[in-house]
Amino acid sequence: MTDILILNAQIVNEGKIDVLDVLIKDGRIEKIDKIFQVIKRSKL
Repeated sequence: MTDILILNAQIVNEGKIDVLDVLIKDGRIEKIDKIFQVIKRSKL
């Protein structure tokens, strides 16, 4: 199955809206975080 990375998704939790990245692997959400910033920093 293909991995999907959704950048800058608006995540709503307990009335608070956060702009985060969502990583989906094998059809399941694996991580919700600022993933793109971590990837970008590691390539510098």
